[in-house]
Amino acid sequence: LGRPSTNLSLELRLKEGTVILGCINHPTIAYIFENELSRLNFTFPDLRNMRDAILAEIPVPEYDSFETFYQKINARLKFDALEKLKQIPQLKIHPHLKPEASTLNATKAIGDAIKHQNSLVNYQTEIKLAEDAFSADASEAITDRIARATKTLQKALKGSETRSLNAGELAEASSKKLNMMIQKQ
Repeated sequence: LGRPSTNLSLELRLKEGTVILGCINHPTIAYIFENELSRLNFTFPDLRNMRDAILAEIPVPEYDSFETFYQKINARLKFDALEKLKQIPQLKIHPHLKPEASTLNATKAIGDAIKHQNSLVNYQTEIKLAEDAFSADASEAITDRIARATKTLQKALKGSETRSLNAGELAEASSKKLNMMIQKQ
């Protein structure tokens, strides 16, 4: 069900790299996906910068070649984008990202990568929110358990006497117990 965060990071890098490589090699498709591309939450700054360079250079004039677009991207980034993308090994073997790939296949590959990347980022966000909620609930549950334990302890110490602490005294005693537990960890 869940994946270790390192695998999720690798998968995110692959999907973001897929989007960038496909858009560099197919600038007309990048223009088609301009809206989705501009809203895509890139998790890696180097790939986000490449996306921003692509967005700045589209639409590509009809008379511009792929090579001209690629040179403009590199000039804007001040490094060779394709060389940087070669550091993601799986991208080299993806047949639908190459410049000679059909427009249909490249469009599908880029669109799928955008959807998958969005899903991965949403998954990562949901996991983080669930962890935070669990932590918050766990603290409340621990406090409640300590309060009940304190009340039970007091009853045991008092014997059959029915007097119990008022809410303020109980909260203070529970707080002291919780602080002691935290300090011991």
